[in-house]
Amino acid sequence: MVRIHFYFSPHGSAQDIRGIEKWLRRADIYVPELFGWTDWDLRILQSVSNGTRKPVCEGMKVAEMSSPAQYQATLLYGTKKRTFFADVPAAQGDWYSRLVQRADREMQSARRAFVEGRYEDAIGWVRSSLSAAFRENQRREEWMEDRIVTAVTTITRREPLRSKANVLVLVRLGQAHTGVYERVRETFSGTVTMTETSANHFFVARALSDAGALDDPDYLARVLAEDLVVFANDDLLPRLSSTEKILRVTERAKKFSARTLPRFADRLEAFVL
Repeated sequence: MVRIHFYFSPHGSAQDIRGIEKWLRRADIYVPELFGWTDWDLRILQSVSNGTRKPVCEGMKVAEMSSPAQYQATLLYGTKKRTFFADVPAAQGDWYSRLVQRADREMQSARRAFVEGRYEDAIGWVRSSLSAAFRENQRREEWMEDRIVTAVTTITRREPLRSKANVLVLVRLGQAHTGVYERVRETFSGTVTMTETSANHFFVARALSDAGALDDPDYLARVLAEDLVVFANDDLLPRLSSTEKILRVTERAKKFSARTLPRFADRLEAFVL
């Protein structure tokens, strides 16, 4: 039996993936997220797993590591697990990068329109930005689903895994990509399970999987408020863990609605944590 287990978590810091250890110990194949990966990235990942390349963060405490990838490397080192990336490779990623840039520009336009007192224009830019984000994420998740199912099927039909009674594939993705789990569950013939480490998400993350959110005026207002909170606290937020950052930003943003947010166009101090 082949089982694919998805591990969803924030991925802003090494501590965000604490808890993945038991899954990684049991896994036969490990599949992390890395948009824009290259063959060089894959060779490094596999060589760390093979034990022929030491992690650059060897000996560091988890709190001292700068990313989940560093903690991942220390757990993977010398385990000899098969690895591959589920994400869009660099050679195929131009379309995604262009859409991300467009979505970012439109959110900046929304922020500027709001500060200038043009609330309806601001919401229009938010809706346009989220529409682009939804499309880009759907296409990216379709790629991930096809890559995971195809690669897992191919690898597990070969030795040594072909002869193993139970094979565990561990896929680590950011918590905004739970749609990949739903897609794989529909198309993969084996067992598909998941762990989601946090139920808390940025408001903007909902738009990645729910097009209906674009028709909710209060939701759009909270996405704009969330963006303003992040903008107003760019000195504080980098010092927080991902979980704390999400909680503090969304707690402030959810205080606003389509009715109340327009009152604060000239009061940016309302968005400071």
